[in-house]
Amino acid sequence: MSFDLVRATREFRCRGKFRGHAPHSFYPSEASVVIQDENGQKKVLGGCIRAAYFRCTSQDRRKRDDRSQTIAELGKAAEDMLVEDWKRMGIFVDRAVRFENRDFNIRGEIDVVLREPDTGTLFGVECKSIYGYRADAEVFGNSRRIGRPKVNHLLQTLVYTSEFMSRLAYFKMYYIDRGDGQEGQFDISVQTTEEDGKTVKVGLIDGEEIKLFTVDDIYGRFTELKQYLDKNITPAPDYELYYSDGKIEFLHQTGEISKSKYEKFRKKGESERPGDWQCRYCNYKDICWV
Repeated sequence: MSFDLVRATREFRCRGKFRGHAPHSFYPSEASVVIQDENGQKKVLGGCIRAAYFRCTSQDRRKRDDRSQTIAELGKAAEDMLVEDWKRMGIFVDRAVRFENRDFNIRGEIDVVLREPDTGTLFGVECKSIYGYRADAEVFGNSRRIGRPKVNHLLQTLVYTSEFMSRLAYFKMYYIDRGDGQEGQFDISVQTTEEDGKTVKVGLIDGEEIKLFTVDDIYGRFTELKQYLDKNITPAPDYELYYSDGKIEFLHQTGEISKSKYEKFRKKGESERPGDWQCRYCNYKDICWV
């Protein structure tokens, strides 16, 4: 057989890279929040606090697989393409702008800063690439639902918006589909308001206030993570690699597990037992679920 270029390329893409010792700061992409869903059940949205704990304590993790690395590289390529467009449009200001919040031990980097051509107003941009029918339906919407940002992306962007609210008027979440090239956007902003006699920050999507949680709730989870680290206590996982039979029945009844997925599990058993996607793609599942 001739030289296997695909295999060699994918192996190269996943090669180990030397990285110096990094401070155990929290990433905006790890942002999460606890809400009560429509069934009155406690539900976590966003990142898993246990996965963040494992990262901060330098736990062993498996190397990112070549498929995940390829998806990440495609996302970076999409961002590079957009930045070149915005430079030619004359609205580009900066990219990869780093920040640090020492009070909450958060370090991050925003994708892009642009300038409105008519007003000169500065705003941030968080670039996200997606793929697949379900992602399209969630983000861009269809005849049965209004499009909304993916919740983990939203939480991350709310952190950015909060950190830069004195310097940037708002953020745009800019989505592009890697499959068909469809593009869309959401305006994300943060404002202060009074709630139960306290001043809190609330997030808005296209000017509509988010009712499920406040921005302060997001920062509260980072505080909780710091407390676990300070006490050297491993937190419980926020998600499940595999659901119990009882939970599968409940989620099927509430429509959170599709009919096809439910029937596949009933037919094929353990090989098709459903669970949270966050666990399936987590770098720490092999040490978390043992």
